[in-house]
Amino acid sequence: MNILIWLQRDLRLHDNEIFHRAGDEGHHILPVFVFDEAESKAFHSGLSRWSENKKTFLLECLSDLRSSLSAFGVPLLYREGDTVDVLSELFAAHAIDEVWFTDTAGTEEQRRQEQVCRKLPHRSFSGQSLLHPEDLPFKEEACPGVFTAFRKKVEKYGRYREPLPAPSALRPIVASFEDSLPASSTRSFHPNSAFPFRGGESAGLDRLEEWMWMEDRLREYKETRNGMLGTSYSSKFSPWIAWGCLSPKFILKEIRRYEEERVANSSTYWLLFELLWRDFFHFTWRKERGHFFKVPEKAHIRSGRSLLLWQEGRTGQDFIDAHMRELLHTGYMSNRGRQNVASYLVHALKEHWLLGAQWFEHSLIDHEVCSNYGNWTYVAGVGNDPRDHRVFNPRIQAERYDPDKRYVRTWINKES
Repeated sequence: MNILIWLQRDLRLHDNEIFHRAGDEGHHILPVFVFDEAESKAFHSGLSRWSENKKTFLLECLSDLRSSLSAFGVPLLYREGDTVDVLSELFAAHAIDEVWFTDTAGTEEQRRQEQVCRKLPHRSFSGQSLLHPEDLPFKEEACPGVFTAFRKKVEKYGRYREPLPAPSALRPIVASFEDSLPASSTRSFHPNSAFPFRGGESAGLDRLEEWMWMEDRLREYKETRNGMLGTSYSSKFSPWIAWGCLSPKFILKEIRRYEEERVANSSTYWLLFELLWRDFFHFTWRKERGHFFKVPEKAHIRSGRSLLLWQEGRTGQDFIDAHMRELLHTGYMSNRGRQNVASYLVHALKEHWLLGAQWFEHSLIDHEVCSNYGNWTYVAGVGNDPRDHRVFNPRIQAERYDPDKRYVRTWINKES
């Protein structure tokens, strides 16, 4: 068969069922990534969905996958426009039998998938989450609304699959295409960046090897994970996971190997714990769909000057401002920072959480709709498991996590 592979957030060859099956079954393939015009539309506020950091990271991911596919003589097409129109045109032009894609969560993502499915013969695959829907110990519509209940059921009754190997052979429909992938800018990383890494499967696998095995950082991860400076306090896997360059199942396999060959402790468990948090938000979205965002249609969302000051890191709260400036310069921020700046925007500045979530969607290179919006509703107390005590005091947080003010001094020049 001739298969048109519609790539979304599955930009890898390892543990990718589409490439694995296409190779095993001897199909001829034509992979394409469509930068949909709807993706580039601004929010109602006029804010773009794409910062320069975020777009550059995506292009690096695509460039790396293009290099991997070229080893098999398979081109990677990049197109901009309406997804349905682009896929339909390619479908007709190259005698395609089916469109294959990895089912991707998100309201707009699902809408596009449904439009494609109505028009073209298709087949969808799982692969965005650690667990496949059919391996959950409950139906998607019965997903527990609280993470602890979700985690306990999954840990006791869920089934983790082995990651699939990368294909050993792939066959192209055609051997070459005019290369339309925009060149990613040659990035010079900020000297203080905690994420001086490029996008792509190769870089993600290298990072896993370096952090987990060469530096042996998983051993102490639970103790260092609240850090904010340097490259080693956390795995930094999230940007590669977000774009499908690193498979959660492959990460779990490496955790298990690490536990067998080196040590099994609270730190090795904690990395799995965080992968389960990601799955919790993923399956919560699949259960709730449009209700996941908890924003009434007629809600009036006001944005004041305080929102702009927060975005630019000029609130006057050094601990908050340092994190927001790091985000502006690098497209990345620590987990500790994300919780603090989110809490400050919602509880201290009294801005609507949705405005903060949109700024993160614009800025973060590791933005994923389920995790981002899920975490914002969690901090705001309007999502699943709402509580009133998730208010972070930036002074106390700074004293605990940046007692010598190294982090603040790194990102804030008090003379500026």
